[in-house]
Amino acid sequence: MRLGSGGGRNAGSVGWRRRRWYVVKAMKFTAVYVKVPEGYAAFAGELPGSNTQGETIEEARENLKEAIELVLAANRVLAEESIRGREVR
Repeated sequence: MRLGSGGGRNAGSVGWRRRRWYVVKAMKFTAVYVKVPEGYAAFAGELPGSNTQGETIEEARENLKEAIELVLAANRVLAEESIRGREVR
């Protein structure tokens, strides 16, 4: 994920006038851990799709961090695809 702010055209994104990146200091999600026979299931309540598991709570915590990063990255790609070819300000 690219952080910082930038203006100008994004190469390869036809129709884009300007693209801005905003620095997010910290995003907080509610992590839910559920004890299951195999270990722990985990998810972030505010972010659908961020489900994972681990044999230990520590493993589930690390897996959840990765799941959140992957969901946010996938959401960014979907958002960019939905506006491709449109003029965006």
